[in-house]
Amino acid sequence: MKELMHSFLLRFDNTFWYLEKIAWEYPEEYFFKTNDESEWTPAMHLEYVVRLELWMCKYLERKTSTDWLHLRLSGLENYLGAERMKIDYLSHYFINPEPRVRPPWGDKKAPRLLEGLVRMRKRFYNLFQEMDEHFYDRLVYEHPRYGEFDVFLCMQFLELNARYHGQKMNFILLKHKENAALKVPA
Repeated sequence: MKELMHSFLLRFDNTFWYLEKIAWEYPEEYFFKTNDESEWTPAMHLEYVVRLELWMCKYLERKTSTDWLHLRLSGLENYLGAERMKIDYLSHYFINPEPRVRPPWGDKKAPRLLEGLVRMRKRFYNLFQEMDEHFYDRLVYEHPRYGEFDVFLCMQFLELNARYHGQKMNFILLKHKENAALKVPA
């Protein structure tokens, strides 16, 4: 089980490097703008990833601080819910934000958000290294749309969420560049 957790943490790390690369390459003039007022700005996307991970880490710390015997074991229906989630994320189906996480303001700069993400990741690593292995296959989180998740499915959810928002940030940047290229100098 520890080897499986280690591979999940490596994937988690890769997702962080992916987000960091996007954030550092983002021109500051586009970081707080979007072409459509109803959409989130890139700053809001990155901030939401940080907020969701902070919320999930605190939630898992609380959930795993007690005995694991009262938690139900993960089963096939839980993995089917996670597969539906994976399909939705990979097909860019509209994903509603986790309702228990405060919405992002979009006013923080990339370096500050990335520092928050680094602190979050360290906190997650400490949590998973100290966590009793009996929690790994226990249902610790209930997603409003996809059902209950065990620890591994929670990590998959966070990874998919970070990649989804990173792709959204890239898409917004491409739209900005396209619009800038279409503008005719006066």
